[in-house]
Amino acid sequence: MNKIIKKILSIAVASAVALSFTGFLSMESNADGDCGYKLSGMAHVQDQGDTEGTFDSSTGILTLGTRGMSRRVEAISVKIDETPEGLEGGIEYTVHVQDYGWLTDKDGYDLWCSNGQMAGTSGESKRLEGMRIILTGELSYYYSVQYQVHIQDYGDSQGFVRDGAVAGTTGESKRLEEVQIKLVRFDSSSDAMSINYKVHVQDKGWESTYAKDGASSGTTGESKRLEGIEIFLSGSQYEGSIEYRTHVQDYGWETSWSSDGQMSGTQGESKRLEAIQIKLDGEINWNYDVYYRVHSQDYGWLGWAKDGETAGTAGKGLRLESIQIVLVPEGGPAPGSTEGSFKYSAEIDLNALGATAKDNKDISWWNSDFSCVYVGWKYVDLYGEVSASNQTCKFYYSQDTTFTEDELVATGKHNNDDCVDWCLVYNGSFCACYYGSDEWVDAENGNYLLPAGYYKCIVYDGSGNEIAQGTCYVM
Repeated sequence: MNKIIKKILSIAVASAVALSFTGFLSMESNADGDCGYKLSGMAHVQDQGDTEGTFDSSTGILTLGTRGMSRRVEAISVKIDETPEGLEGGIEYTVHVQDYGWLTDKDGYDLWCSNGQMAGTSGESKRLEGMRIILTGELSYYYSVQYQVHIQDYGDSQGFVRDGAVAGTTGESKRLEEVQIKLVRFDSSSDAMSINYKVHVQDKGWESTYAKDGASSGTTGESKRLEGIEIFLSGSQYEGSIEYRTHVQDYGWETSWSSDGQMSGTQGESKRLEAIQIKLDGEINWNYDVYYRVHSQDYGWLGWAKDGETAGTAGKGLRLESIQIVLVPEGGPAPGSTEGSFKYSAEIDLNALGATAKDNKDISWWNSDFSCVYVGWKYVDLYGEVSASNQTCKFYYSQDTTFTEDELVATGKHNNDDCVDWCLVYNGSFCACYYGSDEWVDAENGNYLLPAGYYKCIVYDGSGNEIAQGTCYVM
């Protein structure tokens, strides 16, 4: 379940950014309900101002805002008046506001409001466009918070999301009109870990329910593209999280990983998913492997990928249509064939690049002057026989083989056996450097994790003459 990486801001900081509303903390409680807990809240609604939410004790749903009136919600508050089973904990939420984006504190972190604070704006006529909600404390170990928004033009098509996932839109100028929130207890019949996921399908929107433990999410035989995906873990057997990223039409690989119910991909942009990578982190990673396979246009079901490997296609312009994901005890057998989980374009001639493929996993290139070796799906070593301190190199990254100057990502140099900053790899007297994101750092081995694509390094002498180059393709 979702864990908060950063503690909620101090009361002083939260008060400076979140807006207060007169009389907010004096809302009346609802009568005791069958659901075993009690929620209350308020929405600041266009033309109506502060409007108290309604709580249905039989369904456990708190409703904020309006429906069928085309009125924007400008701010919300949520409060747990009575926690289920008397569990300790609270509720926290952050919002995406017209023109401002996700509200942040003075340090640039997302501003999370809690337990009745108002999140949004007042007197600025700015719509809420998206929101995220989480539970905290002991409550978060036994319950999930699930929430649904009624979105301009889309209605309820997104369905309920949960535990920190984005509800609504960003970058589409769509107002939120209504919010529904409820608490749902995790299945207490077993503490075993399960994996849950749902997808956003072309023309259909978000699936209304999550698939679980190897079931299919998406469609087959309908030629419908996947556009987004949410994945989360349930069960209390092990601590940890699940992380994932997608390869999106026109955008390529996402530079950052989504986790624990966050959306990966796009919504409202008609962009297909083409490939996905999924991995575990924390205690669960030592006890489970995550396997996943995709149903790809023209191919059907591909082989099973595992623990961060790529499932899908590259360079073919083919959509993903469905996905299955399952947890397997560490070292256990795969749920099926692992052959052909990743298909890259037949136009990629690895031999012409000087590259050698071994089972579509280990890709390498070498000659007497320069080497580029891809090891175990994760690391790239670039090194060469250079000795003079005036030799330099240029390091390129490309989604294809063009390697334009716009795709120059770093320069390196021989520097008295010392690497310059942000070294990708070091071997003897040469260091190729990549000015990339810290999230690619593998602290244990001192390497940098790289996105899939083509890499090229050109070595020059002190006069600027090319003396060696190497190119390799990384999956």
